[in-house]
Amino acid sequence: MKKFANMNEALAVATDRSKINTKEWRDAACYILDNAPPPLRARFDAIQGELMGKHFPELKPDHYDEQGVPYYSAASVQKALDMSDEEMNVAIADLKDCHPSHVTTADKLHRLQ
Repeated sequence: MKKFANMNEALAVATDRSKINTKEWRDAACYILDNAPPPLRARFDAIQGELMGKHFPELKPDHYDEQGVPYYSAASVQKALDMSDEEMNVAIADLKDCHPSHVTTADKLHRLQ
């Protein structure tokens, strides 16, 4: 993943229409999502939850982190999206590259009671 010096540099790439759907644009979007100020990050998380519930109602979080952010197991996502093992492995690799903080192990999360 490309490293950005600051939010302004990432925003410049993310808003450059000629770079949309390029790896550089995706890296900028990842940087913005991972480095957003807490109030904006909370809004991103809320929107993500709303969209997951709307488009994949059968997919429920398997765990939550200390801040209450939902996490889904790879198996749950693979089943809900009807992905092959190969597709899931590619998706996990992309997620690890783009959002390494979003890939964790269950021992660092809380289970639903």
